[in-house]
Order: sequence, then C-alpha cells, then structure tokens
Amino acid sequence: MAEIPATHVISLSGEEVIPSPQILLRRSKRYRASDAQKFTRVLEEAAAAALPLLKPAAVWALKPFDPDDPSSPPHLPEGLSRRLTLHFGVVCTIGGQLEACSHEAFQRGDYALGYFIDQIGTFAVARVAQVSASRLCEQYGAIRWAPGDHAKQRFTQAQEDLFSWVPAEQIGVRLNAQRVMAPAKSLSYNLFAGPDLRGVKCTIPCGQCVWDGACDPQRQPA
Repeated sequence: MAEIPATHVISLSGEEVIPSPQILLRRSKRYRASDAQKFTRVLEEAAAAALPLLKPAAVWALKPFDPDDPSSPPHLPEGLSRRLTLHFGVVCTIGGQLEACSHEAFQRGDYALGYFIDQIGTFAVARVAQVSASRLCEQYGAIRWAPGDHAKQRFTQAQEDLFSWVPAEQIGVRLNAQRVMAPAKSLSYNLFAGPDLRGVKCTIPCGQCVWDGACDPQRQPA
C-alpha cells in the first residue's frame, strides 16, 4: 500500500455536486417530479444562485484502528473488527454562503426559491461525502460508518471524538456550543480499512444511513 498522508484536503467543484432539476424534484418531499415544467423557472433560478456559492471540500485524517477508541464504531461484529487496521476520519462541507442565500430568499417571501436552494445544499453536501468516500474506498478498500449511524452511540459524543483529531478547521468547519457542525451543510463520517474487506461495503444498514440517498445511482447527477 502506498504511503498515506496524515491529513489531506479534497476539493471539488460546484458542478460535481449540484443536482439536476429532475433529481431535485425527485428527492423533494414537497413537490412531485411531474411538477418539473411548472417549476422550470424557479429551479433554474435556484441552480444559478446556488452554483457560485457552493464551496465543496472534505478533509480527512488517518490513524491506526483501535477497537477500544471511543471514535470507533460500537458493536462491530468481532470477525469484522479483527480485519480492520486503519481508521480514516472525514469532515465535508459546502461552506455557509448557500445557507445564507436560502435564508434571504425566505425572508423576502420567495419560499419556493429558498426551499430549492436549501435542498440543493442538502444534496450537494451528501454528494461531497459520497464522492470523497468513494475515492478513499476505491484507493484503500475502506468501509464507512458515520456519527449517528448506530442508535447505541450518542451522536454528540461521536462528533466530539471525531473533531478531536480531524482538522476540520482546514475547510472552515467547527462544532458550535450545541456540538452541531457549522456551517450547517456539513457532514462527517469514518472509514475503516484492512487487508481483506471483500464483500463488506458499510458497517451499518442502509435504513440507518445519514447520507440522504446520495449513494443511490438513481439520485445522482447524470
């Protein structure tokens, strides 16, 4: 295996993470895909406003895997735990400008525009997480686990553990007083690698995933 840097920043372009109008409507809980023609103008306006404000980036750090480390996932099957040797911690964001743009649209009463700009941000940060994880998984054969994926681990504690060793400040992300990431459109996760993880993709079932469907090919940009 090639030497792995202790920390590394992955920078992406807005074009790599912004959803198409069709995907935006398909994943929306408020509108239907059949409404695409009706909302063509506002969807185009939302995309035009969002694209220059997207600042997608991820930062990751690496340390040896320790099953007793509080930042490691709890209750891993013993057979899987013995196969892990490396622990990647990753924090992703799209920055805070898009959130401010959405808020301004809501304040002036342009609710559909504000909603779709916000939804673009939600999808885009999930795409940053998915793309960065895919790159690391492909290169190092890693599997994923995120704070909040396991019901028996306290989310805030998992976040604090992760931020204690991943330099999230390099991409402008911090934990606020409530131990929530700021900017709001940020995600964190862990990857675990070992010499032989064939047949294992994730440490948690899809039903518990916090990535909002970004791994679903049907929801990804064409």
